[in-house]
Amino acid sequence: MLYTPVSINELPTRLVSLIFCGLFIMTVQMIANKNKLQKQSKVTIKTVIESINEEIVLMINNDSIESVNNLNSKTYDTLKEHISDVYKRLDKNIELPVSLIQSLFICQFLESVNLILEEVKNNTINEEFTYILNKIKALLCNIDEFIDRNITVDDVILKIDEFLIASEKSNSKYYKIYELQGCVSLLKEDLILSKEKNSKEVCKKYFVSNAVDRLNDLKNNLNKDSLKFTFAFRGALITSIGVFVVAFFNIPHGKWLVFSLSSIVQPYLESGQTKGRERILGTIIGLIIFEILFSIVTDNSMRAFIILIVGYISNYQTEYKYQMICTTISALGAASIGNNINELSISRIFFVLLGTIIALYANKVILPYKMSDVTKNEVKNSLSLNEQILAKLYNTGLVNGTINNDLKDVITQNIRLNKKIYFNNNILLSDDLNEFVHKQHIFINKLRFLVNNFKKYTNKNSSHNLVLFYDIDMLLNKDISTKDIIDFLNNIDDRLSKLILINVLELKETIIESKDISKVIYKTL
Repeated sequence: MLYTPVSINELPTRLVSLIFCGLFIMTVQMIANKNKLQKQSKVTIKTVIESINEEIVLMINNDSIESVNNLNSKTYDTLKEHISDVYKRLDKNIELPVSLIQSLFICQFLESVNLILEEVKNNTINEEFTYILNKIKALLCNIDEFIDRNITVDDVILKIDEFLIASEKSNSKYYKIYELQGCVSLLKEDLILSKEKNSKEVCKKYFVSNAVDRLNDLKNNLNKDSLKFTFAFRGALITSIGVFVVAFFNIPHGKWLVFSLSSIVQPYLESGQTKGRERILGTIIGLIIFEILFSIVTDNSMRAFIILIVGYISNYQTEYKYQMICTTISALGAASIGNNINELSISRIFFVLLGTIIALYANKVILPYKMSDVTKNEVKNSLSLNEQILAKLYNTGLVNGTINNDLKDVITQNIRLNKKIYFNNNILLSDDLNEFVHKQHIFINKLRFLVNNFKKYTNKNSSHNLVLFYDIDMLLNKDISTKDIIDFLNNIDDRLSKLILINVLELKETIIESKDISKVIYKTL
C-alpha cells in the first residue's frame, strides 16, 4: 500500500486506510498477546525453581561440578532474558499489574540465589550451609505454589518469616549464609510493598525515571550525530532514491529492490551486515522451496492455500532468516499467478542481492554508526556509574541519610545501560562482553545486599556510623593484603558491621574485575 503512489484527491482515503489497518493490527496483537508476559513469567519462574532445586541437590551430594555449572549458566541466561523483557515494558512507562511486579521481584530473588550458588559451587559445603540450602529448597516450593495461585502472598510472607527465624539461629562464620538471608529478607520487603501499594506506587519506589535524562535523550536525538538522526536520514535518503529510480524507469518487480533497501539500512553497521546475510540466505532457501512446491502444485487455489499457510507460519518466526524464507515463498507465490515462476525467481534473487549490497554500502559510507564503538562507550559509562553508586551510597551512610531518588536513579541508569550492552552483544557476540554483563549482574546483586545492610545499620547504630565509615574508607582506598583483611574483620565484634565491610570488599573486587575485562573489550571489540 505504501509503495503504490496515489493522487492528492486519493490521499485522504490512503491515510484513513493506513490508520484503520494500523489500529486493526494493534487490536489483533493486543488480543493475541494478552497476558503473554504474565504467562511467560510463570513458566520462567517454575523452570528456574526446578533448576535451582536440582543445583542444590547436586551441591549437597557433592556431585558433578560440570552439571552444576551447566544448570547455573542456563538459569542465569533464562532469568536475564525474562527480567530484560519486563524492564522493556517499564522503560516504556507501561503500567504493569501487581502480579507481574511480584513475579519480577521473585525473579530477582531467584537470580540472587543463583549467583550465590555460583560463588560457592567449588567450595566444600559445611553442615550449617547444607541446612540453609534445604530451607531455601522448601521456600522455593512455597513460591512455586504461590505462582500456581495455590497460596496467597500473605502465606509466602509467613513462610519467609519462618525461614528467617530458623536461619537467625545460625552463628556461622560462613558469609554466604547471611547473603542468602539477605536475599530472602529483600524478597519479603518487596512482597509486602507490592501487597500494600498499587502498581504505580511500587514502580515509583523501585523504578525511578529521571525526566531530565529523558529531555537530554530527546535533545541528543535531534543532534546530527545521534543514532536516531543518522538512521532516519540514511534510511529516508536511500529508500527515496530507490523508489524514484524504480518508478522513473518503470522496473518490473522493482519494489523488491526498495523493500531490500529499507530492510537492510539499519541503525548500526554490524546489525545491517547480520541482517543482510540472513536476508540473502533466507531468500535463497525460500526460492528453492518455492521452485519445488510450485512446480509440483499447479492449481491456483492450492497455491493460494500454500501462501496462506506460509503467511501464518511467518507470524511465529523470531529469527529474520526464517521470516525471509516465508516472505520469499509468499511474495513469489502471490506474483506467480499468470507469470513464469523461473523468471520471478531470477528477478527476486537479483533485486534482493542488489538492494542488500547497496544498503550495506550506504550503512558504511552515509553517517556510519558502529555498534562496537557505542558499546565500548557504554562499558566505560557503566564503570563510571559503578563508582558513582558506591560514592553516593558512602556519602548517604556517612550523614545517616536515607536512600534517595538521586541514588536510585543512578542505579537504574546502570541497570538500563548494562541491558543495552547485553542487547548489543546479540549482534557483536563477544564472550568478553558477556562476562562484563555477568560481573555487572553480580555488582547489582551485591549492591542490593549492601543497601539493605546499610538501612539496618543506620537504624541500629545511628550514633556510631563514623567508626564503620572510616573502616569502609580504608578498605576502598588502600591496597591491603588478604591476611590484613582477615585480621581486620576478626577484630570486629558486630556481625552487621562485618557483613557491610565484606559487601564493600566484594563490590570493590567486582569493579576491579570489570575494569580488567573492559581493557580487553577496548582492544578486541
